[in-house]
Amino acid sequence: ATTAYAYVPIPLTSFLDADGDPLAKFVSGDNTTFGFNLADSEALNLRWNNHATPGTALTQVSLPYDLDDTADIVLEFLCSKSGATVGDATTLTIAAFLTAPGALHDADANAGGVSDALVGNATAKTTDLLTLTIAAADVPANARSMTLTVTPTAGTLGTDDLMIHSVGLRYTRKQMTS
Repeated sequence: ATTAYAYVPIPLTSFLDADGDPLAKFVSGDNTTFGFNLADSEALNLRWNNHATPGTALTQVSLPYDLDDTADIVLEFLCSKSGATVGDATTLTIAAFLTAPGALHDADANAGGVSDALVGNATAKTTDLLTLTIAAADVPANARSMTLTVTPTAGTLGTDDLMIHSVGLRYTRKQMTS
């Protein structure tokens, strides 16, 4: 390998609502509903209304065999907002549960947390990369699956809608032994 780092994209189309239902087209309004959106006729995204308690998205990602379970994992979310409200320094609250062979499917503790924040008064539509690091100590040996829930943190969407344009998992590859 030419680099120790690798990336697993998590397709936006793999996301469901918190009950496991497929997502629908985004509808603007004063509600917790989120869905697929084509912003300005060119940017596919998951879009949340500017609601105080936004809904939760759910997905699962299979982890690669070359994942070094002794190194941190970084979740990356390319995001933008519909406005430039200084008080809307939006963060994401993420739950992450990892599963490994031989473990109970509900044995893992939540390895998630809160991402860093978007710049509240950045020009509307400006994209930024929000990240959340999952500590190596929270990655089980031979982990094969990660279930994620993603919610814009309650109270961080005052007047601006949030859009997630891409999601991925950055990780360190295991050292080759032969």
